[in-house]
Amino acid sequence: MVTKEEAIVKFIALNATYYVPKGVMLSTVPYEISNKFIQNASNGFIWTERYNHYVSDMVNIRSISANIPLCGVNFEVGLDRPLVHEHRHEFEEYFGFGGHCEGYSTNRIVIRFPQEIDSSKGSIRSLLLFDDGGSKENQQVDIEFAKNAIRLMAIGGFVKYWAAIKEYEKWFIDIAKLNAEEVLDIRKTMPEYIFESMRPETKVSVE
Repeated sequence: MVTKEEAIVKFIALNATYYVPKGVMLSTVPYEISNKFIQNASNGFIWTERYNHYVSDMVNIRSISANIPLCGVNFEVGLDRPLVHEHRHEFEEYFGFGGHCEGYSTNRIVIRFPQEIDSSKGSIRSLLLFDDGGSKENQQVDIEFAKNAIRLMAIGGFVKYWAAIKEYEKWFIDIAKLNAEEVLDIRKTMPEYIFESMRPETKVSVE
């Protein structure tokens, strides 16, 4: 039996190996999802024009900040899309376009995961055991735990490279003996999960 505690230890090890304070991890949203989101007036979210130094020092982009409820707390992710095209490598790489902006579309959306870990959300262990009241770490790992763990690794900003997610998937398949198709589907459907669960970012007002 592979326990939740063992899965947490593996998560912590991947966090130590694949996290750096600079940079962000990105996920390109399939057009099937982004087109529908934009056509539906972005479901009440408001795109704002902003500067992003990872994209360009010449042109602004459109962005949305959204809260994703996960493991009992909310994590903020960004949605970015082009405002105008720019024939520069940084811009093309960020949005996943080809050279000379081949395939350019203003409907291209990328998910920008957190740059820094927000320690106020709790420890890795407490987050992953949130539905157990922070205990039961000796329970057997199941696919629901794997879903929360893999999603948390990306959405919580605990790693900066997709190689970490792939290594964690392999661990759940080879060590925890979970169904490979179900495990691999977690990453594949992450954009869909985010768009279905996200809520507008809420600002705390100070009077």
